[in-house]
Amino acid sequence: MLTRIDIENFRCIETACLEFDARATGIIGANASGKTSLLEAIYFLGHGRSFRSQARDKLLRSGADHFRIVARLYPERRSNDIGPLPRCDEAGITSQDPSWMTEGAGPQDSIKDSTRDAASAVRDAGWDQVAGVAGPTSRAGLVEDGLGRIPVKSTTDFGCSMGAGSNGPAGGSGSGYKAGWPTFESDANRAPDIPGQREIVAGIEYAGGATRAHVAGRGVGGISEIAAMLPIQVIDPGIHRLIEEGSVRRRRLMDWGVFHVEHEFLGLWRRYHRALVQRNAALKTTASLEVISAWEQELEKAGSAVNTLRVAYIERLAPYFEQITARLIGGDVRFVYRQGWAADQDLGVALQASRARDLRLKSTQVGPHRADLAFLIDGEPARDRVSRGQQKMLAAAFILSQLALRVAEQAPRACLMLDDPAAELDVDNLGKLLTVIADIPAQLIVTSVHQRGLRGLGVARMFHVEQGRFRTMV
Repeated sequence: MLTRIDIENFRCIETACLEFDARATGIIGANASGKTSLLEAIYFLGHGRSFRSQARDKLLRSGADHFRIVARLYPERRSNDIGPLPRCDEAGITSQDPSWMTEGAGPQDSIKDSTRDAASAVRDAGWDQVAGVAGPTSRAGLVEDGLGRIPVKSTTDFGCSMGAGSNGPAGGSGSGYKAGWPTFESDANRAPDIPGQREIVAGIEYAGGATRAHVAGRGVGGISEIAAMLPIQVIDPGIHRLIEEGSVRRRRLMDWGVFHVEHEFLGLWRRYHRALVQRNAALKTTASLEVISAWEQELEKAGSAVNTLRVAYIERLAPYFEQITARLIGGDVRFVYRQGWAADQDLGVALQASRARDLRLKSTQVGPHRADLAFLIDGEPARDRVSRGQQKMLAAAFILSQLALRVAEQAPRACLMLDDPAAELDVDNLGKLLTVIADIPAQLIVTSVHQRGLRGLGVARMFHVEQGRFRTMV
């Protein structure tokens, strides 16, 4: 569970500190005020990438030379320790009662300033260590597709020396970093203590084209360690692209789910990716068939194992997807997993059969990296059958089915962020969506232009944001 976030120099946010409710937190503000930037920063921490931009330099606040995101994470035993939210109709929101969409309600008059120097979290994340207590020097970690392909330098790679008098990771006086920041101070709204467990501080920092990560005061070689502790997804106005665009988004989302329930998946995917890179290099340099064949053997072993885990996950996920789409869309809605090569062939055979084409194109054309999910409605491709709003409902259903599967398998709750859920949805469909969301135990962070947009989600803590500055609404 995410209990607190400290942000510095991310998008329009200069500094921000927010403490989240264990169940649901609301963020209210006008368009372009910083609501989505907050969600983007949280998402970056859990995925190593933005859901809006592939270029990390674009995430820097104008004029800043670094950004930093530090979070407090509280371990939970399992999802169903905390039950579902009150149903939307019990909270006064139904498709037959659209009054909440039109009632006038703005930010409350009593507002408490919660914005402070976000850098106060740095000591908890381990960035003020004395020289010599740095992280590992191993090669940068890699988390592909659903976990964000992001090279992460350790503190040693970064030249971190944060002793007395140091001004930042490089120790230079003009770096823009600060030393000796205080630790977290407030324990408000913390979850009940779990015997033997305590909050963990994790953070990511980007500067000079390099990214480094820390967990509990130590440098880590990849974002996967943070990702494993912070299962997080977002339903935003652009989620319809999951249906109408290419396979990358769908494969990424599928692999996010596999990663969080199959612990061996990441290691197998890394093995496969390394072999894929080497085979592609051999294809480009017209290496001997012996070299190409050698890498094909590793591709087959690792790739087949990756596919096996995906298939098992998809089979467990399908019933939840069908139940949720029945509530949101109706009709015969399902998805079909396409593994990336002919279903009646082993991967090794498919690689050999594709070798001539691969040599011509100088890249590997079959394998798990070409997998996809096809969404079908009444047996026809969904992208050709439904409106933009229905595409959003279909994509949301897939994410919600992933969260429902986590609950069924007693995994810790995920954090679900909703960015303006009313966008492109009529009152009826919005009511359906919020009802399903309320039935799934998850930590919610919801943005809206108006306070009325948070109705029915059990929001217990609210913030108002204006020009990147967040204030607690009391």
